[in-house]
Amino acid sequence: MNRLILGRTLIVGAVFLAGLNLRTRRLYVLSLEERAATLEREREREREAEARAAVTEERTRIARELHDVADTGRAALEEMRRLAAPLASVLPAHRALSRPVVASLGAD
Repeated sequence: MNRLILGRTLIVGAVFLAGLNLRTRRLYVLSLEERAATLEREREREREAEARAAVTEERTRIARELHDVADTGRAALEEMRRLAAPLASVLPAHRALSRPVVASLGAD
């Protein structure tokens, strides 16, 4: 009788420990899956932030280039205006034609 109780107790204990081990492993796997999902969301946020930073940097570069082009164009127009005025006085025949051109340079 004692052997029968001892055998059954050992079987129940082994089944209990196997179930406890299985539960612990499942919880561990769930925690790993949650951690992986969290890391993936963090990586995605970092990628989005890097993309936004790259877009901002590119826009800044383009704005700087446009400013340089506009500034160069403005300087060229000012130089043309500066040179056109004395030329109009040297060439009286072209004075009538050059006035509107000189006046319009840089007006836009």
